[in-house]
Amino acid sequence: MNRTGTALVTASVSVWLGGVVACVDTTHHASADGAAGPDAVPPATCQAAPPVAYSGDAGIPSEDPAAAAGPYAWHNVVIKGGGFVSGIVMSPALPGLTFARTDVGGAYRFDPTNQRWMPLTDWVGHANSNLIGIESIAVDPTDPNKVYLAAGEYLWNGNASVLSSTDMGRTWTTNAIPAPMGGNADGRSMGERLAVDPNLPSVLYFGSRNAGLWKSMDSAQTWTQVTTLVDDLGALIGLGAGNSAGTGYGLTFVLFDPSSGSPGSPTPTIYMDVGTTTGPALM
Repeated sequence: MNRTGTALVTASVSVWLGGVVACVDTTHHASADGAAGPDAVPPATCQAAPPVAYSGDAGIPSEDPAAAAGPYAWHNVVIKGGGFVSGIVMSPALPGLTFARTDVGGAYRFDPTNQRWMPLTDWVGHANSNLIGIESIAVDPTDPNKVYLAAGEYLWNGNASVLSSTDMGRTWTTNAIPAPMGGNADGRSMGERLAVDPNLPSVLYFGSRNAGLWKSMDSAQTWTQVTTLVDDLGALIGLGAGNSAGTGYGLTFVLFDPSSGSPGSPTPTIYMDVGTTTGPALM
């Protein structure tokens, strides 16, 4: 149920995005007769090496993120309430590694040693305050050090960002994505819109509220829109503000089916949920 008490109808959609693929290319390749199709064989020289399951000795940090040097030591003040925890994500690569996202208060990592949540986005200031609303969190299923945040508080602030970290959130790189986000919009707890491919973790997908599905093939550095969904889902995700029961919520989560592919190549089958109060329940 949403805040107005209106029952939410979701349409679950299974989409084939590849066929036989090479490296991180999820487009159809040309066959010997020049025709493109899912059964065409790509060049053998472009096969990516299978990802290696994590076997390192990474531990969950218990210290505060590095602070600027100065004469004062700053610590967070505990404030009861004042925000909404919209999602919790646990790493499959390291037991106990847990992240949480909030609508207006940034992202956090749980410290099991001291039994407390550590802020990961306190570096956000007035100039980039839109990043404090976290739309989604995604973790690399093979490397506990890599985590991603879809950061954008309000849809009307324009295009948002995907933050990437290689040290469990101690430091971040800001990557642009041509899609607005609504970390503090309705429907913010419906699922994780950002996901990492378990068979090829350099590939990520982001299901936006009103701009369709987006794909990155370089660990969130650059993004392109998946245009193959326009015809099937355009009526559901291409209209409205993407933040209320009256206009729909866009793509509310993205899930990979690892068994449909194999390590070293992009997973060909993914599932997406369309948050809509009108139209068919299933497609």
